[in-house]
Amino acid sequence: MDFELTEEQKIMQTTIRDFAKNELEPVADELDQAEEFPWKNFKRMAELGLTGMILPAEYGGSGSDELSLNIAIEEIAKACASTAHILDSHLLLCASPIYHFGNDEQRQRFLPPLAKGERVGSYGLTEPDAGSDITNIKLKAVKDGENYVLNGQKTFISNGEVCETAIVFASIPELAPRGMTAFVVEMGMPGFTKGKKFKKLGMRTATTAELFFEDCRVPEANRLGEEGTLLTNTAMAKLYGSELAMKAATWGIQIFGGYGYMMEYPMQRYFRDAKLTEIYEGTSAMQRLVISRAVLG
Repeated sequence: MDFELTEEQKIMQTTIRDFAKNELEPVADELDQAEEFPWKNFKRMAELGLTGMILPAEYGGSGSDELSLNIAIEEIAKACASTAHILDSHLLLCASPIYHFGNDEQRQRFLPPLAKGERVGSYGLTEPDAGSDITNIKLKAVKDGENYVLNGQKTFISNGEVCETAIVFASIPELAPRGMTAFVVEMGMPGFTKGKKFKKLGMRTATTAELFFEDCRVPEANRLGEEGTLLTNTAMAKLYGSELAMKAATWGIQIFGGYGYMMEYPMQRYFRDAKLTEIYEGTSAMQRLVISRAVLG
C-alpha cells in the first residue's frame, strides 16, 4: 500500500495544520479548564467541511478518503485532542455507521445535517454495568407495532451533553443473547433525556454525559441494520495506538522534568488526554481478551 501523500492531501494537511495552530491551539488550555463543549471549534470544522469528510457529496459530505480523514484528525489532535475526539465521535462513530449500515432513506434523512455540522452526533454503548463487556447491556428495545420502546440508560457518552442524533445499542429480549441492535435516536423523541455532565481527568472539552430512555418510542424506520447485528472493533489497532499514545505522553512528562509536571505547561494536558484512549471504546484489557479469543480460538 502506498502511503505517500498526494498533492491534494498535502494541501489539505497544510490547511488543517494552519487551522489547528492558529485557532485551536491558542484556546485549548482555556477550554480544558472551562470543561465546556467548544461550539466555535465545531462550527469552524463544519465550515471547513471536516464534519462530513468521508461522506459522499450526495449526502452533504466532501467525499474525502479515509487517509485524508486520518491526516485531519492527527493535525487537530496535535493542537486539541478533545476537539479531535469530538470529530471522531461525531463522524466515525455516528455518521459513518449510518452511511455504511443504513439504507438509502436513512442516509438521506440523517446524514446531511450531520455532514454540515447542523447536528452533533454521538454513539451510545456504555452503561453503568456494561462498559467494554457489551453482553451486560441492560437497555431494552421491545417491539410495539411499527415502533420499538426503549427503556434504560447510557453513561460516559462522548458528545452526550450536546448530541442531537445518537446511535444507541439496545438488547431485544426475545433474541437474547444475540439481540444487540442499533437504533438512531434523535432529540425531541418523547422519553429521551440527558443526565449530568461528568467532570473528567482528561479530554475535558469533549463533554461526556448520561442518556436516559423511559418508554422512548423509536420508529422501526430508525433501526440501523437488521435485528441482532453488532458493529465490530479493530482491537489490535486500537490497543497498539492507544498504548503508544500513553507511552509517548509519559515519556514527554519525563523529558520535560519538573516543567512537564506543572499545570501551566501543556504536557500535562497531553498526558491526561492520552489516558482516556486506553479506556474508552473498549479498555486495553478487553482488547487483549478479544485478540486472544481470535488468536487462540
